[in-house]
Amino acid sequence: MKVIDLNASEGAQMTPGAARVIDPVLTSAARGYQNAKHIWPFVFPRVSAGARGGRLIEFDRTAFRLVNTIRAPGATTQKVQFGHTGEKYALDQHRLGGLLPVEPAQEAATIGVDMSMQTVDGTMNLISLSREVAAAKKVFSSATYDASHVTALAGDKQWSHDDSDPSAAIMDAVEAVRSDIGLRPNTVVLGAKVYARVRKHPKIKAELSNDRPYKIANLEDLARLWDVERVVSGDGVYIDNNDDSPADIWGKFVAVVYTAVGTFTRALPSFGLGYTLLGTPAAEPPYYDGDTNSWVHPCVEEWSNEVVGKDAGYLYTSVIT
Repeated sequence: MKVIDLNASEGAQMTPGAARVIDPVLTSAARGYQNAKHIWPFVFPRVSAGARGGRLIEFDRTAFRLVNTIRAPGATTQKVQFGHTGEKYALDQHRLGGLLPVEPAQEAATIGVDMSMQTVDGTMNLISLSREVAAAKKVFSSATYDASHVTALAGDKQWSHDDSDPSAAIMDAVEAVRSDIGLRPNTVVLGAKVYARVRKHPKIKAELSNDRPYKIANLEDLARLWDVERVVSGDGVYIDNNDDSPADIWGKFVAVVYTAVGTFTRALPSFGLGYTLLGTPAAEPPYYDGDTNSWVHPCVEEWSNEVVGKDAGYLYTSVIT
C-alpha cells in the first residue's frame, strides 16, 4: 500500500480523496486480525455479538436426561426444553491509536516500506496482547473451575520430576471432564515452560515412535499421545509497566478443556467463548495530529472472554518447580 506523499505540503491534513484511497486497505488489513503467537482464540473462540451487552444462553443437563419417549395413541406428547438466559455479559472497548510521524513515513516510502500498515499491525498486536493476558489470567485461575476440577501437583507428581507421568495426569483430567459433560476435552493448554519440560520428559520420549531420529515431542506428537485435537503452548511474553523485564503470559499450569471452536451455533458445553462486537477488530480512518506532526491510526476491538462451562475444563497448578 502506498503511503501518501506529504512532501509538497508538509503538515497539511489528508484530503478526503486521499483518505478514501488509504482507508479501505487499512481497514481490510486490520479486520479479523489475530497474532499467530497468541492462543486465546483456542480457549475463547470468537463469537460475533450484535450488542455491547446481554445475557449468555446456557444449557443445563437436559441433553443427558433419560426420557420415556414412547407415546400411546391419543396420549399427550411429552415436552422438553433446552436453553435459558444465564449470566449477563458486557463487552469492554479496547481502543488504541498508533502514532506515525510524518518524517519517517516519508523516508520509508522512498524505499517502498509501508509504515502505515506496520503501524496498524503493531497497534492491533498490542490490543490482542491485552486479550491474551486477560485470557491467561482467567484460564489459569483456580477460581474459574469447579473445585473438583483443580489439582495442585506436588513432589514426584510434578512434571519436572522424572518419576511423574504427564500422560496419566492428562487422561485423568480428560475422564473427569467427560464424566461431567459427556464429551472428551479437545484442547490442552500448556505454559511455555511446562511445554519445554514435558517435550523432553523421559516417559513422553519413551512413548514416541522408535523410528524418530530425535525423541523430543512437538505439539502434534503430544496431541496424538493424548488423543486430543490440539495442544497449544502459550509462548507469549509481556512487559509490565512497572518492570522492563519480559515475563511469561502463561505460567506453570496446564488446562484441559473442551472448547467449541468453529461450532458456535450448536448447544455445546464449551468451556469459554470470546464475545466480540460485530465489525471489530477494525482500523478507523487515520487523522492528522498537528502538535506531533503525525498521523494517528486508531484501532479498536470490543470483547469479553467468558467462561460459560466451568465443568468443561480441568486445571493443574504447580505443574513444574
